Amino acid sequence: MPHIQVTLVKGRSTEQKRRTAQRLTEVLSEEAQVEPKYISVAFVEVEADGFAEAGELVLDRRRREGKG
Repeated sequence: MPHIQVTLVKGRSTEQKRRTAQRLTEVLSEEAQVEPKYISVAFVEVEADGFAEAGELVLDRRRREGKG
């Protein structure tokens, strides 16, 4: 029973998460030859100050780039 966990900064819509779960399930089902009914997907949403990329908080990068 494969499980996919996606950690991302808050802000995606329900529809975006729905489509993402569908696509991830399709790909894993095809590549791992697992029936979709056995695949689960969890979205873990974090605040922008709780996630860093390349050693920089997303919050700080967004501020530096003028994106919030």
